[in-house]
Amino acid sequence: MYEQRDPTKAGRFAVIATAAWITLTAIDAASSVYTVSVLNQFSGGVTPDVMRQARLSDAINLPTSALSGIAFCIAGFAILRWILVTNRNAHGFAQDSGDQMTVSPRWSIGWFFIPFANFYMPFKGVSETWRATINPRDIAAVEVPWALRLWWGLWIVTNFWGNLTFRAWRHTDTTDQLMAAHSLTALNLLIDLPLAIVLIGIIRKLTAMQHAALQTGAFPAPSADGQVPASFDTPIAEHDLPN
Repeated sequence: MYEQRDPTKAGRFAVIATAAWITLTAIDAASSVYTVSVLNQFSGGVTPDVMRQARLSDAINLPTSALSGIAFCIAGFAILRWILVTNRNAHGFAQDSGDQMTVSPRWSIGWFFIPFANFYMPFKGVSETWRATINPRDIAAVEVPWALRLWWGLWIVTNFWGNLTFRAWRHTDTTDQLMAAHSLTALNLLIDLPLAIVLIGIIRKLTAMQHAALQTGAFPAPSADGQVPASFDTPIAEHDLPN
């Protein structure tokens, strides 16, 4: 028997933390773009104005990079906590329907840290949670929505890009290498921004569905196409939350 709890607070924390992370990541990316523009000026000679801009760039880069990294860790914790809560709820919804769910609450977050398996198993855990929330009687009848597939595809891409960026930062002995590292950091925003937007949408929607199911005992309905009725698709308003 899995203890169920309203995921609203966990979902809200995950949304706020994700929004904060992507905001600070965007600021860090802007800082890298500025640094690249400053480094480009060195080709025309070192002037007092260029040196002033270089010092300003250095003063901005360290705190923006540190804050972005801290925000990423906080968002990661918040998202994993939300995944744990929603997966546990989904197991409770489907407990009378046989062993349809194969990823346990603990492993729904544990798989993120297992090499190679983390390319697929975390996605499987979240997709099972989504489908069991829509139709706990037959989760296989519910199609995995495109948003989940897009989120997971972007997550894999940003991990590869992050690895490439990390390698670039290990070799910044020349101006060109430093420019390349900053450029990769800035371009990563093109992946992280849609990733954050899609993830926030998933969190809000799944949280709203589980909140409604726990409050009323009703589920969106057996569906073969993954569509969710409008009444279960609306984010929970503040006045609708339990005390």
